[in-house]
Amino acid sequence: MEHLRMTYRTIKQREADPSTLTVAEMLRVAELLGEPIEKVVAVVIAEVQSKG
Repeated sequence: MEHLRMTYRTIKQREADPSTLTVAEMLRVAELLGEPIEKVVAVVIAEVQSKG
């Protein structure tokens, strides 16, 4: 939570509905994982499409 700069509640909300992730949040996730932002965005898009 500290590294993402998000509360537990916010993290759970984003897990339930990844379409609510902000670009800044995706950038922090990419940085923490050491992955390119494009990969993180692709995963989020795939998750949103699978739930739609």
